[in-house]
Amino acid sequence: MKEQLHIYIRVSSAIQEDGTSLEKQKQDGIDLAERNGWQPIVHDEGSHTSKSEDPFERPVLGRLLLDM
Repeated sequence: MKEQLHIYIRVSSAIQEDGTSLEKQKQDGIDLAERNGWQPIVHDEGSHTSKSEDPFERPVLGRLLLDM
């Protein structure tokens, strides 16, 4: 079985500066996985503003942490 690279992507608002967009984060992670022969698995939280530090208020991150 190929090793996996889990890529968690998120922005804190719908508008982000160039270089931090969801697509850029995703592509950077996929590129890293491909360079190392890993299977990329993308976990996309999307645009989500949160004032809380509780990762379980971010559903995708919460599931990823539980899976680990």
